[in-house]
Amino acid sequence: MEMLAVGGHESAVVERPEESIDHLLKYDHDMILIELCLEDHDVLRLCAQIRFINAVRHVPILLLAEVSDTERLANAVDLGCNDYVVRPVDRNEL
Repeated sequence: MEMLAVGGHESAVVERPEESIDHLLKYDHDMILIELCLEDHDVLRLCAQIRFINAVRHVPILLLAEVSDTERLANAVDLGCNDYVVRPVDRNEL
């Protein structure tokens, strides 16, 4: 998130996926950045849920992933994720 702040962007962190939808509906967002490496959360389901909500379905979803998450990244794109970046994140790529 520091990288976003240095670029002049505001960000909000939602720690628990079950709170994400409420947050998305309460505030305006230009992009949704989701960390894919959290094994205990169903990130793929969250991507699909976001795409079914009219108020936020247009907001781009960007995943932050590890190199080893190739299969999950492909599934996420199928479920509505727009793109992904792999750690370590290059500021220019983001």
